[in-house]
Amino acid sequence: MSDTVVKMGMWKYAPFRGAITSSVDILNTFIKSKGWDAHYEVLFITPNKDDFPTVDMIMLDGGEDVNPETYGERNMYSFFNNRRDEEELGILRFYSNIGYPVRFSGVCRGHQLLNVFYGGSLWQDIDKQLLDKVLIKHPSPHKV
Repeated sequence: MSDTVVKMGMWKYAPFRGAITSSVDILNTFIKSKGWDAHYEVLFITPNKDDFPTVDMIMLDGGEDVNPETYGERNMYSFFNNRRDEEELGILRFYSNIGYPVRFSGVCRGHQLLNVFYGGSLWQDIDKQLLDKVLIKHPSPHKV
């Protein structure tokens, strides 16, 4: 039997790439323990190169805010990294037009960037922008 490889691409400079690759290692250990013929492989993408690797999915990790200008707003409260926004949006543009299906997934900021990529917008700061209009307030953490 041949091993099925799921190739997952990430931005080369993703701040949590170590945590993601560690999680993939744990996932691969679990898959192997079940005797399944598959594993995940993480490929790091440098968007300014011409040789984008063939991948099955793109994972966008967390970090700073998405620049509000990318969703048509003036910055009021956000702390962002323009280079990261431009390069990760470039990755999404490339792989959304590649000609074969690529799945996109994100964690925290990654989900926000996907939302913006597909035409959505964000609240820059819910507490400051919505004040008392927020329907759900999270209580302070409790001890277990």
